[in-house]
Formats: sequence, structure tokens, C-alpha cells
Amino acid sequence: MSNLRINRRQFTAGAAAGLAAAAIGSQRADAQAYGSNELIEAAKKEGKIVYYTADFTEPEQEIIKTFNKRFPFVKVEIVRAPGGQLITRIKDRSRGRQAAR
Repeated sequence: MSNLRINRRQFTAGAAAGLAAAAIGSQRADAQAYGSNELIEAAKKEGKIVYYTADFTEPEQEIIKTFNKRFPFVKVEIVRAPGGQLITRIKDRSRGRQAAR
């Protein structure tokens, strides 16, 4: 058994793919549709994802609800802001994480 570790960027990419699959109504439930077992285990350990959007929160809640049916162990925190403000928040958060390393 390998001792595979993933970083936050890989986790976020995998979680975003899961949210995208939920958004289009994907019905595939096998591990290949959502990522490797290692990625899913890492999501369980992380337990949370921040979902940034410029869209209205009502349609996004449906996506999150569908995502949580498949991944009930991941809490989704939604951050909504207009486009320019959203980009600034994401960049600031990214810089803060890089400085913490």
C-alpha cells in the first residue's frame, strides 16, 4: 500500500470535479467517476471545502446538496462575491496559504 499524500490544490481540484459532476447530474457512483480512493480518503480527513462563486446562492445550493449526497463527510462553505471581488478573495486566500507554508 502506498503512502500517497495529496496537497490542497489536488484536493480542491478533485472536489471541484465532484461538484461539477453533481451539477450536471452525473449518476455514476464508482470511484473512477469521483477520484481515487486516496483522494476520497483525503477528503474525509480534510472534511471541508470552500466553494467560491459569483453566481446566485440559490442554484449553487442545489449543486451543494447533490454533492453532499455523494460526499456527506465534506462540509461545503460557500463564498459568494461579484467577479472582481471574488478573484481578489481567492488570490488573497491563496497568498495566505502560501505564506503559511
